[in-house]
Amino acid sequence: MSTILDVLDGFVSSKPTGERDLRNMSGKALYELGEEVRGFSKACVPPEPSAELHPCYLGGWPSANFWDSQNGSLAMTSLLYSGQLLAKDPISDWFSTEQYEIPTKLSGRPGFQDPTSGRSDMAMARTRTFLLCVVPALYRLRPLIESGLIVLVPSKKFIAEHLGEIDNVAKEITNKVGSDIRAFTKHFRPGDHHT
Repeated sequence: MSTILDVLDGFVSSKPTGERDLRNMSGKALYELGEEVRGFSKACVPPEPSAELHPCYLGGWPSANFWDSQNGSLAMTSLLYSGQLLAKDPISDWFSTEQYEIPTKLSGRPGFQDPTSGRSDMAMARTRTFLLCVVPALYRLRPLIESGLIVLVPSKKFIAEHLGEIDNVAKEITNKVGSDIRAFTKHFRPGDHHT
């Protein structure tokens, strides 16, 4: 199965030697990379999680930052108990156009667009900084990603495609829990919360 690392490898190898380093890549090349990533994300059909591997999703923030050294120990520890870790594809999510269509309650990464332009212009410095931080970390995790132990999913695309279903589940949970979360949690003992 193809991963975002294959997209990065193919794109970088197609560039002249002087433009293969993200620090030296032209703005035009970064824009082209975004187009390549969006094409990959659009066609991406992540594999079904393998039930026998007991797949684990770490949740929003840790999954979006599994590559970061602060969350890396959580990811690695999770792989001690689970044979497969489901995580958000940070590169596909950064370059997604869907992220600007999804309502959010918390602030997140601003993505590739420059909000000051009023158009979909790319914020070059911010994009370059993000890629310089994330790409090397993903390459360090390459063996785990390519073996399928870490499965990367373009989450912004998934959320946009399933927004109605997500809203329905959120409403159903809110209806069952009610508005008083503390009263709801008092129904459980501390040991029950993890299940």
